[in-house]
Amino acid sequence: MDVRLSLVRKVDGKAVAPLTYLIMSYIETHPNVGCVVICRDKVSFTKGIFFEVGRIDYVPYGLVYRNGVIYYEGMQSYSVPQNNRAHLLFCLLLQLDGGHVGRI
Repeated sequence: MDVRLSLVRKVDGKAVAPLTYLIMSYIETHPNVGCVVICRDKVSFTKGIFFEVGRIDYVPYGLVYRNGVIYYEGMQSYSVPQNNRAHLLFCLLLQLDGGHVGRI
């Protein structure tokens, strides 16, 4: 599965755990995801390059986009699932810069 940032420079450290939780919760129930695209206002899940199979908007979860960075401004604490794929996604989101694609 590929993970890429679309028009986003990076993900803030406090936003990595909530974003990982949202992505992993979607992937566990929808196994046909080929690429995760992190956009300004949503996370988009695609099967190929263009065919969108699902999306999660940021607003209900306290994630906001400002000046090229995704921040977490919510009060709820999210825990990352304890499996290898979630751990790899968490580490990838910490290191991924805009314009790059990571694979897990």
